[in-house]
Amino acid sequence: MFNNFTRVKHASIFESIKPAGEKGEGDEGELRPATIHKLMSAPVLDKSDKVLGVIQVCHKGFDLLSAGPDFTLDDLQQLEVAAKALSKCEFMQASS
Repeated sequence: MFNNFTRVKHASIFESIKPAGEKGEGDEGELRPATIHKLMSAPVLDKSDKVLGVIQVCHKGFDLLSAGPDFTLDDLQQLEVAAKALSKCEFMQASS
């Protein structure tokens, strides 16, 4: 769980996606993509703890404040519950 993800060195491929953005000054009308500021991840594991995948949630924004509230420990625990439920889905079993 990272509530200040901009300080973590990472590939910015997902930040280049522009589903919604704001026009930056001097950009001649081009949309400026939002930045990932907050991120949490949980592995999707099978019964023998083999990784089947990863579930990840992020908050994007143009600054830390516009990215919304910080993730909490409760949020992370709920994501882990969702990852466990996802691991039981038939399509996840087919890939193992």
